[in-house]
Amino acid sequence: LEHICAVKGSSVAIPCSFDYPVKERVQCVMWGHERNDIFSGPFIYDSELNTSLRFEYTGNKDHNCSFKIHQLEHSDAGKYTFRFITDSISGKWTGRRGSTLKIVNLTMIVTKPNEKETMKEGDSVNMTCVNSCDGDKHSSEFIWFKDGESIIEGPVLYLRNMSFTNSGNYTCSLKAHRGTTSGVIHIDVEYGPKNTSVSVKPSAKVDAGNNATLICSSHANPPVQKHTWYKIYDNNIIAIGHKFEHHFKEVSQGDDGQYFCRATNKHGSQNSSVVTLKVEAINLVRNHFRRQLTQNSHPNGTSVDHFVTIKGPPTALLETTGHLLPPPESDKGCKVSTGRKTTPLHNRICILHGDLLIPLPNTQNLLCRNEQ
Repeated sequence: LEHICAVKGSSVAIPCSFDYPVKERVQCVMWGHERNDIFSGPFIYDSELNTSLRFEYTGNKDHNCSFKIHQLEHSDAGKYTFRFITDSISGKWTGRRGSTLKIVNLTMIVTKPNEKETMKEGDSVNMTCVNSCDGDKHSSEFIWFKDGESIIEGPVLYLRNMSFTNSGNYTCSLKAHRGTTSGVIHIDVEYGPKNTSVSVKPSAKVDAGNNATLICSSHANPPVQKHTWYKIYDNNIIAIGHKFEHHFKEVSQGDDGQYFCRATNKHGSQNSSVVTLKVEAINLVRNHFRRQLTQNSHPNGTSVDHFVTIKGPPTALLETTGHLLPPPESDKGCKVSTGRKTTPLHNRICILHGDLLIPLPNTQNLLCRNEQ
């Protein structure tokens, strides 16, 4: 063949036959490229040297001089000529016409609806693999790859009603030569927020007076451009923030409740499910007493750090009165009204649990101030 076309990365066979005088015997066969002297070399293949694995002589020393080139590179393009030497003094022969090799790349043609620059979920795309060596014959067999993994065979890859899972890098190859890789087409499918959720750190159950953070997470392309936080108040929904994270500093009973976030980008919005932040108010009482008893030491200067934990649904001391209540007449507790009082304390501290005043043990001789 005088003209041969092949794809970069593939292998190509150059068919060849030759004749020589019957009485002579072929001793050496060579293939040369036009960039070098065809008579003196150097040769890309020399049966006396045989130094390259990419160039394979598939003929013999009789009449078959076929030659094969593997892992074609663009530098392999050009004219190739066969030469052989016999045992005769004058037995040096070189082919007249030779074979000219053309190297091409596989190309891909992408067809998008309305030639849009960006693609979103629901759009469709066709990609066609083209071997220009085929001309109008379209005889090549192709295989398609996504992110390096083979997905389908055929000249055309149809992506219908795309989703975000279709995003990736696509290439095509000749089926018989996996090394004949085309250029890369990157498909980037845009979509609105998905899998929007809320997490709470450190926990959705938090002691009053501690810090808490709500975190809004979502998958979107392009990334989420706006976050909105909402709290549910008696079937009313109120926006409370517009950042990726919503921070509570020293949570109180007023922060107890249900929250959700909304993630938004140019393709839409999605709400998370509702999470409940549970504020443990009893710990507010406990922490208050820890601070109060530490701050108000014994008159002789002895430091005091005595506190108690009351289990059960508490009515918060600070919420109800804003200050410490006076002690009951009995250490066993008594029923009292829950209005604010400023009666002087008498050497004991009580906390309000429901409508029951409970005296704390071992709190005699402590100075306690009115916090009203």
